[in-house]
Amino acid sequence: MRLDEDHHVHSTFSDGRHSPQEVVRSARSVGLRCIGFADHVRADTAWLPAYVRHLQWLRFDGTIELVIGVETKLLDPQGTLDLPEDLSGIERILVADHRLPLGDELLGPRQVRDGIRDGTLERSEVIDAMLTAYEGCLQRYRGVQLAHPLSFLGRADIPESAIDRDRLRALARLAATADACIEVSERWRCPAVETVEIFRDAGVRVRCSSDAHSAEAVGRYDYVQWMSAYFH
Repeated sequence: MRLDEDHHVHSTFSDGRHSPQEVVRSARSVGLRCIGFADHVRADTAWLPAYVRHLQWLRFDGTIELVIGVETKLLDPQGTLDLPEDLSGIERILVADHRLPLGDELLGPRQVRDGIRDGTLERSEVIDAMLTAYEGCLQRYRGVQLAHPLSFLGRADIPESAIDRDRLRALARLAATADACIEVSERWRCPAVETVEIFRDAGVRVRCSSDAHSAEAVGRYDYVQWMSAYFH
């Protein structure tokens, strides 16, 4: 885990507050050597060619390493991702658990909390559905980055400690086989240290991430710095 890297930042191409130039300028100001752009896309996103050209242009001064990536969400239990057909120039795909793929539905955290409260959902059912979607994704796609992994469970008031450790180890082994990596997210303060340990033990790379939606949040770490110190 390198604290002079930030592998998840956003810009005005999606829902970030600042332009890519402002994001890069802020990254330089805090001494980062590498940033990974990860603006949000869907299957119908039409601005990818302009995004790629703009970020490639920003590389010309050579003062910071820049990775051109996109963030997308899981769509179904098979791990299908909500991606445009043409990904020319995209170097990294970040997979986010923004919604829970459960059967034919995509549920938000509030719906899951309400379902658990009224007895129409079980915590174990939610965990199984989320891990099944992750597993399907890792079987379909290589080299992805799991963005703020398992953050959905936290937003649904389900602790990571409720996940069966053997199931989590199996997921970590699958991630290693698929050449995937995970991030430690400053914004979502996840995953938990025990989860990171399981993925590290399986040989999965761990990257630092702010999930910054503003320039001033790029490379500013508290939780990530604590996690890095723990493992060193």
